[in-house]
Amino acid sequence: AYLDHPRHTLLVAVDDATGEVIGTSGIRSGGLKPQFNPAWLVERYDPDATAQLVRVFTSRAWRGRGVARALVRATQHAAWTLPGYRVLALHSDPRSPGAERFWTAAATLIHDDRDGPSGSLHFELEMLPPNDEPATSATTGATTGAATGAAPHDAASSAPTPTRTQ
Repeated sequence: AYLDHPRHTLLVAVDDATGEVIGTSGIRSGGLKPQFNPAWLVERYDPDATAQLVRVFTSRAWRGRGVARALVRATQHAAWTLPGYRVLALHSDPRSPGAERFWTAAATLIHDDRDGPSGSLHFELEMLPPNDEPATSATTGATTGAATGAAPHDAASSAPTPTRTQ
């Protein structure tokens, strides 16, 4: 399954008060499908060296509070530590509310294919070393951690403390 792969990761943000999952972000390895993308773009993303940012979601009630930014930053750190990755890439549907604005601010646009076969915007993000400054967030009462519920939290800070699960 998805998380049985040693280079796949899923991060989960949980509301400390309710235990509700309020956000997710993940990494899976792989390139782009040639039937939906230009050849030059498929060639750019070696399936063995590309970490794809996937499953980025924030609960509607928590949007605009820094949850997605914290999860994406934690994912950038995780991609750095996983063996073999050289690039962190994602594609997003520009029709998804807020997606284009969010990703344009957070990442580098590589290709706008909204009118092409994929209908997507293709971005890249930096992979960040773990000793880089920690993810920060305007959220309060949220913890970022493993899907298993073992979600560590720095009590001195209201920002989620990024961790990962494989």
